[in-house]
Amino acid sequence: MDPWLVLSGAGCVVALLLWLLWFRQATHTFSVDLPHHKDVLFDFLKVPSNLTQVHPTIEAVEMSGDQGSKLYFEVEENLGGLAGRKKVTCSLQSYSDVSTQKCYIRLENHNALVKVLVSLAISDCSPLAQLSSFSPHSSPPGDPSSPPSLDQLDQWPRTPPPSPDISAPPASSSSSLITSSAAPPQQQVRPRCRVQGRVQVTLTGGLAQLIARHVAHVWRTTLSNTDTLLARRSPPH
Repeated sequence: MDPWLVLSGAGCVVALLLWLLWFRQATHTFSVDLPHHKDVLFDFLKVPSNLTQVHPTIEAVEMSGDQGSKLYFEVEENLGGLAGRKKVTCSLQSYSDVSTQKCYIRLENHNALVKVLVSLAISDCSPLAQLSSFSPHSSPPGDPSSPPSLDQLDQWPRTPPPSPDISAPPASSSSSLITSSAAPPQQQVRPRCRVQGRVQVTLTGGLAQLIARHVAHVWRTTLSNTDTLLARRSPPH
């Protein structure tokens, strides 16, 4: 046997082992807008058992203990096919930050081969764009020293259009016709809250980026299902 062939084969095996043993880490971020208040979504997502109602593959969640602000639970997941059912131990930590006006949820699960960390930051969308369309001399009802809430912004009447100038020359009939027939601008509906997600996967091997992308996709689907479920629970306006 050619010794160079043996050496090249051995070199390939060593290179493959080094690749498999290489510590890989991948991070994937995503953002989802939902038409709900920040607190409603936060209160729902920080309860692990609610995942069975919205997660695509989770069938059961069993609490196993808590340590301070961190909850530990076991997730029974049905992946179908050859993978079948499996149980994964996870932890969940949630808190609110007054300084940033955001709610944070941190989910983590890991074993001997892989560690997956999902971080969710939930914040109300900025009402500055809506506030700019209000009269500068008026303020929504309530405490004038505090910023208006989204509910107050929705209920507060819009600034009336300015009265026409009597001294100005009358417009032509054609321009009046165009003005009267023009459709009023449609009011843009802004989402109530925004979820900024971050998935960090650490594992041995080169599949970190693929797993991070898949986990981010699963969580986008989970948040979409959460939106549908909360919309069904909300009373009609």
